[in-house]
Amino acid sequence: MRATWLLAGLLFLAGCMPSIIYSLARDAPQEDTVTLASCLSESGVTFYGASWCSHCDEQKRLFGDSGKYLRYVECALPDGTQAPACAGIEGYPTWEFADGSRVAGVLSLEQLGELSGCGSAPLTFSGPGETLWASEGEEFSYALCGAEEECLGEYGDPSGGLPPYSFGSSGLPAGLELLPNGLLFGAPVQAGEYSVPVCVADAAGAVACQVLTLVVGGLESRGCSVDTDCLAEEFCEGGLCALPDMGCSADADCVLLDWQYRVPCCYAGQCGGVDYGKASVIAVSGEWLAQMRALYCPPPRQCGPAPGCPAMIVDVNYHAECVYGACEKIPGES
Repeated sequence: MRATWLLAGLLFLAGCMPSIIYSLARDAPQEDTVTLASCLSESGVTFYGASWCSHCDEQKRLFGDSGKYLRYVECALPDGTQAPACAGIEGYPTWEFADGSRVAGVLSLEQLGELSGCGSAPLTFSGPGETLWASEGEEFSYALCGAEEECLGEYGDPSGGLPPYSFGSSGLPAGLELLPNGLLFGAPVQAGEYSVPVCVADAAGAVACQVLTLVVGGLESRGCSVDTDCLAEEFCEGGLCALPDMGCSADADCVLLDWQYRVPCCYAGQCGGVDYGKASVIAVSGEWLAQMRALYCPPPRQCGPAPGCPAMIVDVNYHAECVYGACEKIPGES
């Protein structure tokens, strides 16, 4: 009997050392793995392991307490033999997927998501798609995700992978900070144009990166007489070039503005169509825009009749929202 147990133990030990051991992702917090573990179970994915197998313990540690949601089969019986339910399993751990395919070895959370379909959409991050503007020594904020707490992808960027997402960056201008939820904020201390690498990671360890362009304006003021004397996204206010006011307290305080038309008077750009998806369309304070129109636009009665064309909107899949006290252009209809 002892010889039988020893032989079976050797066979199990050999099975615990598959020829391919897949690379591990970072350990994920428990709340990040509950969704994946539940999805694997609901998708018919089975995890075969043995109580004495160190590689199985390594696999379980990736899930932590969330492992209780997995469909797990213990293959090692007290007498040292293999459980009948594990017939055909040759190494531990082994994952069996809904289509009947099996993979032996320790799999990362990302690999499990891809193989099972629970995380089939790859992680993508597009970034703002426009130059970010700030002023030296002044408070600045921009929400890369639009979420006030954790980033779950509800605004469509980032997307795919396994939420929640976490942001990080190296090479931020001095005075700025990037929170894990994607909020970039602070008061930059040095003027200049910066290329800022920003990466977002999902709960399975997948990473997507973009390089953002941030222009920090200096304290020196440039004189102007009209908007075209100023840089892109700057406007002529009181004879000095300045960035538009983006302050707000509610979504209703914000509007979208195409700075290529500067302060749009009368029917500027109407016949050409308004494409909210263009990088030149930014979110500004509606009160500020009204003040600028009062300064630089003729009274409405002097605009004449509207041109013989409809007000055409090419891309309506953006709207303005108040995020952390600043107006921002957000993907999706309001």
